[in-house]
Amino acid sequence: MLAGNVRWLARYRHPRCAGRAEIGQRLRGVFASPAPLLATAERAGDRIAVLPALLHLMWQQELVAELAAARLCPTTLVATVGSVGGAR
Repeated sequence: MLAGNVRWLARYRHPRCAGRAEIGQRLRGVFASPAPLLATAERAGDRIAVLPALLHLMWQQELVAELAAARLCPTTLVATVGSVGGAR
């Protein structure tokens, strides 16, 4: 499971996936506490712009999730590094 999730995130490693700086700031804000990936990401803006930035931040390990237990999905809990339940 871990290898599959890491391969998926690796697709978003290029800096072009980060999007505009304000998107990253909004994502860090909405994921300050652990929250479901998709519903919370949509609070940060348009899905098309936000999801690549979210996955890029996960690749950069600024946002984290449990990658070994299950495949990334809309309900995966994501958090900023250091938040409750969001440690690396």
